[in-house]
This record gives sequence, structure tokens and C-alpha cells, in this order.
Amino acid sequence: APPDVAEVTLTANAGTIEALRRLPGGGFAARWRPPPARVPLVAIVAATAHGARGLEDGWVAIPVSGRGTARVRGEPGAPVTLRIGDRTFGPAVVGKDGVARIAVVVPPGIREAHEGFRPIDLAVPETSLLHAVADRREVLAGREERVRVVAYVVAPHGAGRRGEPPAFEPSRGTVSVSAREPGAYLATWTLPPGPPGEDRLVVRLRSAAESRALVRVAARAGPIPAPAPPLVAAP
Repeated sequence: APPDVAEVTLTANAGTIEALRRLPGGGFAARWRPPPARVPLVAIVAATAHGARGLEDGWVAIPVSGRGTARVRGEPGAPVTLRIGDRTFGPAVVGKDGVARIAVVVPPGIREAHEGFRPIDLAVPETSLLHAVADRREVLAGREERVRVVAYVVAPHGAGRRGEPPAFEPSRGTVSVSAREPGAYLATWTLPPGPPGEDRLVVRLRSAAESRALVRVAARAGPIPAPAPPLVAAP
């Protein structure tokens, strides 16, 4: 991190972050733990901080393989071998119930296995490919405010996603967006003066229902700009 950064905030679209600490030589370290479900996913971990230049951020995508048992139908007594990506699992023998059970490891982005030339649907659930974070959580309700939001988008296998910018849908105000690098988008959310309460910004991928993030900002009561003086006609 830049030397003027005193603290950072770490967030993730999946899993938990523990033991954030400052390193003696500069920078920070933490531990990320995957969620309990053993499904393949891509965890997006973002670090945000405030420095002399304003908002500082960085991110990393962590591909996480899933573990499970594939159920393959076949003739009782027949051996079955599955190919998933560049790995082979089995052989397992088809039981009397006509099903072979094979322990498998499935990388993110892969949705089917192959027994020879026959595809086997692995029933992999959809997971989020998006993460979004704002530079602050509070604004003043009585004046125009601008909140910076960074959104990160990955392909199913974990690389920065190209070609499909996320949609930004505010409950109030307007959003301007610019692409910064493959998979990273910087948005400015402009909130006009309004009543105290909570404002929300939904960030989502139109082509992936599970890829959705919600940014919340609390608008608290604060100084309200004085009204402009009435116009007086010249004598």
C-alpha cells in the first residue's frame, strides 16, 4: 500500500476475511477463508483505502475448485471413468442400482464431465462473478454528494471479464461509469439533496442472475444549504 495509507478495508463476494494486520515493512496482510459450501466459485477480494490521492483500491480473483460426488448411470458392474478439465477421476464400478459414484474435483468455469465422448452434467450451481464496494457508507442528506464505487467482474474461470460492463441501478441519483482495466469499473454515484434514509445502488451483470451486488449508503441529517436570497427588481 502507499506509505500514506494508515488502514485498509478488505471485502469479498464470497467467504470471510480474518486477521487483517499491518506488515512491519509496509503494506497489510490478511487471511481469506472459503465459504462452507464446496461448490466451484471465483472469490473476488477487494482492498480499499484513503490516501493522499483519494480512493486507493486493489483486487484479486481467487479461483476455488469444488468437491463432490458425481453420479453416473451405466450397466451394473461396468467401470466408469470421468474426465473433468485436464484431470481423470475413477474408475468406479456401477452398482446394482445402475449408478457409479465418483469423487471429483471441479474447477470454476467447468459445468460438465465426459465419460468417453458422452457429456455428463455436473449440476454446478451458478455463483456470483461480481463484487462492488463504495468509498464510504455515509453521506449528508441535505446537499449533493458524490460516492465513488468500484466494481470488479470476472469470467467463470477467474480472469478479468471483458466485453460486458455491469449495470448500475441507483435508487436515487445518477451514475457515470468508466472502464479502468479488464474486469474493473470505476463509477461516480451522484446523490442530490434529499431526506435522511438509506440509498441503494444495485450493480449486476445482465447475463448472469447470480452476479449481483448491493451497495448501501446511509444519508444522515446534516447541514442544509441556505436558500438563495429572493430576487429584487432594480429601481
